[in-house]
Amino acid sequence: MKKWLVGFVVAGVILVLGACNKELSKEEVIAGLEEHASEVENYHADIEIGVDIIDKSLDSTLQSSEAILRTDVNEKNMEGYGVVMGSANGSSTNSEYYFTKDKAYINANNQGWQKVPNQDQIRQDDTFYKNVVKIVTLIADKVEMTKQDDSYVFTFKGKDIDVYRAFEDPYSVSFTGIEQEEVEHDVKIVINAETFYIEELSNTLTGEKDNTAVIIDINHVYKNMNEMDKIEVPKEIIEEAALYKKGSKNLSWNLFLLLSLYMPKLHPKKTWYSISSTKFF
Repeated sequence: MKKWLVGFVVAGVILVLGACNKELSKEEVIAGLEEHASEVENYHADIEIGVDIIDKSLDSTLQSSEAILRTDVNEKNMEGYGVVMGSANGSSTNSEYYFTKDKAYINANNQGWQKVPNQDQIRQDDTFYKNVVKIVTLIADKVEMTKQDDSYVFTFKGKDIDVYRAFEDPYSVSFTGIEQEEVEHDVKIVINAETFYIEELSNTLTGEKDNTAVIIDINHVYKNMNEMDKIEVPKEIIEEAALYKKGSKNLSWNLFLLLSLYMPKLHPKKTWYSISSTKFF
């Protein structure tokens, strides 16, 4: 009797462990991603966007630029803090900012803290977590899935108009002069197998015409999900911003002007392409 009971218990444990280690289908992982998306309230994110313009006939780089955002976000309370760094053609710029539900402050290129009249100019929610989840669901039928350690990894390589459009709005990266369906994509999305949270999303977009290639690299990484402290604007920043009278100092507080550094200028002899981005986070 005891042997039978022990055998029964062991068999039950094996069945439970087997169920826990079951490899899910792509559809089940997507369902888990959507189901748990609403749990994500705050996080740290690193977003990097690089642009290279290459003359293929000479195998040389005409332009190379990069924008980097390091940010803490509380989506539930609409609070955020971040640092933006941009570089292009030997020039660089940086900006530090805070935003809350009804206020925003920015220090552009160490010119001093200033209050931003419209916080929506700082607080862009297109790449908030809930909207990045939508990218995955929009291209779910395009990607292949593999299980790697404690993650599910979605990948896609090739041309596809739906993939282009899924990334177009959140990151506002667009090509002019080449058909959208002709843009090559190299997509990788990493999803935690336990929490079903997105850990990393990347896409390399390549457009080619007249021996010129434009390569845009997007890399978006999430950390410390639901582990961030409350984000508050320090008192000294509010006080410093209050010292500036309206129009008393011409500060380039608009964060998105800083991001223009990563938009390469058109090469004078090769003007088929145009790259634009007005949103970064």
